[in-house]
Amino acid sequence: MRPTRILHLAGYAAGAAVVVYAIEYLLVHTGAGMIIPPGAIAIVLVVLGLLVLALAWPVRASRPHRLDPDLRQEQREAAGDPQRQRRLVDPFYAVRVVVAARAASRTGAVLFGGTAGLLVLIVFPPTVFLGAVLGRSLVVAGAALVLAVCGY
Repeated sequence: MRPTRILHLAGYAAGAAVVVYAIEYLLVHTGAGMIIPPGAIAIVLVVLGLLVLALAWPVRASRPHRLDPDLRQEQREAAGDPQRQRRLVDPFYAVRVVVAARAASRTGAVLFGGTAGLLVLIVFPPTVFLGAVLGRSLVVAGAALVLAVCGY
């Protein structure tokens, strides 16, 4: 499986920003209320990011280090020592973790782009300004960015 490219995540974020900006703009200018992200979602996003990291840690620890060319020789020498052996990870578990991490990075990118589109609508046109919405949107954007980075 290939690693997720940062340009793809940036594309997801940019697309979500444009879509959310257009929807919010239409809602505001037709007289309806804005869709405001709840503040509790920031906590959920950070917890999900930490959960992905916790699930991925055994998979990452089981990989051999690429920077140390003598690691294989050391592993052969330490084959009798159970504390020095690498623990193998179930491949199905590893695939599930990779899928969860990719989903987390894409979800974080889309949510970051969506809240960025909302922030652009709040900050730049002087007709719409809600102080509480600005702070909450900044917190949600930061949490979405944390989720995207943890999944990457």
